[in-house]
Amino acid sequence: MYEIQKNIERSNIYVRLLAGTILIAAVAFTDLITTNEISFSIFYLIPITFMAWYAGLLYGVIFSIAGAGLWLLMDTLGFTEIKNLGLSFWSTVVRFGFFIIVTILIVKLKSLKNNQEEIINRRTIELQNEVAEHKKSQDNLLLKSRQLSDLNKKLETIKEEQNTRVARE
Repeated sequence: MYEIQKNIERSNIYVRLLAGTILIAAVAFTDLITTNEISFSIFYLIPITFMAWYAGLLYGVIFSIAGAGLWLLMDTLGFTEIKNLGLSFWSTVVRFGFFIIVTILIVKLKSLKNNQEEIINRRTIELQNEVAEHKKSQDNLLLKSRQLSDLNKKLETIKEEQNTRVARE
């Protein structure tokens, strides 16, 4: 999954636009061939969130407009007759508002995710540096400890030699 996400993020904006367009067209076509009694709002969110996540706020808004417009179009072209066109337009405005709210939330969520990843990466580097410094200090302390031990042994040797010399005299 992570590899697919990275490939999408690395792809050209036109490839993402094509994918989003295919997704929204598939949802609209499915909406057209079903009755108005079946709600498709959740499915219109798929291409909208895809574009908001991978292409940004502008494309999320564009696809929100397209989704709301296509939904209105599919309702007017669908199998059931619309009784009040004013209510249909009002429903379209409400759907558009819903899509915009989701778009803004998705863009903000991605921004927070990216900021969190940046903080984690920066903190990881800081911690790695601290670990390296700790290891260096530990090695230095171990070296000093060995040197002190060697000096202590030399002092003991000198002390024994002094005691032996004093004992001979």
